[in-house]
Amino acid sequence: MTTQDYPEVEKPIYLWSLGWYDGPLSGICLYEGQKHYFELFDETWEEYSSDSDSELDGLGPYSVRHYYIRKLDPIIASREEARHNLFIKYVSNSHDYRGNPRTQEREVKPEGLHRYFYEHPLRDEIGTYLVLEFGLTFPILDTFFHILYTKEVKEFTERNRNYEFRGEIVGWYKN
Repeated sequence: MTTQDYPEVEKPIYLWSLGWYDGPLSGICLYEGQKHYFELFDETWEEYSSDSDSELDGLGPYSVRHYYIRKLDPIIASREEARHNLFIKYVSNSHDYRGNPRTQEREVKPEGLHRYFYEHPLRDEIGTYLVLEFGLTFPILDTFFHILYTKEVKEFTERNRNYEFRGEIVGWYKN
């Protein structure tokens, strides 16, 4: 795949990142009013222009990242939003851009809460199922976790366990 295979599009609105290293590597974005998946596919280095008397002259090369935008199934989008909301609740809002990222205060939750996200993937599966299927909220899950693992939850988990963000590519952009 090359950029010639797809149209260049305007940068989407980032909602949250799933992977991060000196900037987002992948995540969920808003493109043409719908949630899509974005992923880094190339990074190049460019020099600042030395044609002007800019403050940037002499700073050396800078990174330009190229991303694909992929369609995202609405069920997977809901699932990822439920996962991300769990991450915010138990770990941190550090990769969430749904507010104003420049003014939003970053909060890391107490370390004792992190295990509810990282060590209990089954809770995440059940939570996702109940949020999507019945509209239940996470405080209810915290109270009734031990009785909620039903046949329907098991089937939902098996159906959705190994999804990938491999929807159709709709375009690419550089950041």
